Amino acid sequence: MIKTSLKETQLQLIFADGVDQEGEPQFVIDRFNTIQPEVTDDVLYQAAQKLAALTTQEIVAVHRSNDYELTYEEEGAS
Repeated sequence: MIKTSLKETQLQLIFADGVDQEGEPQFVIDRFNTIQPEVTDDVLYQAAQKLAALTTQEIVAVHRSNDYELTYEEEGAS
């Protein structure tokens, strides 16, 4: 049986950063790598909004990335 364990959570804030010479939108991504994995999505989103309020750039997205470890555990083993 395969067991999954949440190991790390990363928060990414994506901000608008103008347009390039061709008129394509440009973005800046701020990453926070030391997020406690057990933090709920609601709490993480609220924190992202508070961080975004401290900047002059417009926030366009909030991403959460979770890394899991997959391990094999034999049936009946503890």
